[in-house]
Amino acid sequence: ILNTEVCHTAVQGEQCYSSASWIKSTGLPQHPTLYPNGLSQVSSHGDLQSYLHWIQADNGACPLPCVDSCHTAVVGETCFRTVVWARENGIRSNPEWYFGLTPSASFEAFQGVLHYANQGGCPRPCAPVVASPSSAPMSTPMPAPTPAPTPVPTPAPTPAPTPAPTPAPTPAPTP
Repeated sequence: ILNTEVCHTAVQGEQCYSSASWIKSTGLPQHPTLYPNGLSQVSSHGDLQSYLHWIQADNGACPLPCVDSCHTAVVGETCFRTVVWARENGIRSNPEWYFGLTPSASFEAFQGVLHYANQGGCPRPCAPVVASPSSAPMSTPMPAPTPAPTPVPTPAPTPAPTPAPTPAPTPAPTP
C-alpha cells in the first residue's frame, strides 16, 4: 500500500509555512472563532499545516506534514460514524461547521477537520492510500459504490374532485 501523497513539513520561505505562521500570530489571536477549537496559539506548526492541508487552503499549497502518528477511522469507531454523518448530513445542514469543505471532500478531509475541532474523538487522519499495482490482489474488480440517492421532494397530492353520487341505481347491463 502506498500513500497517494508524500509528506513534507513546510519550511520558512514556503507559502504553507507563511500561512501557518499567520494563523498562529494573527488569525487565532484576532479571529479565534474562524478556527476549530482544537487549534490555538500553542498548536505546533505541524498541526496548523495539517489543518491547512485538510481544508485545501491556498489552493492546496500545504502538503500533509511529516508527523509521527495518524489513524484513519474505521467501521465501528465513534469517529467513523461522526465522519459519515458529517459527510452525509452535517455538511448540508451546517456547512459553516466544516471550514470550507464541500460534500465531495474526502473522508480524511472531514476527519481532519473533526480532529482539529475536537469532535467525535477523531485522531489525526492518515493520507488516503491506494493499493500499488504489485500489491493489488488479482481478482475481479468490484464496481465502485454508487452514492445514495438524494431525496427529491415530491409535490403534495392535489385533491381530485370526486363525482357526485348517482341519484338512483343504474340498471344492470343486459347481455
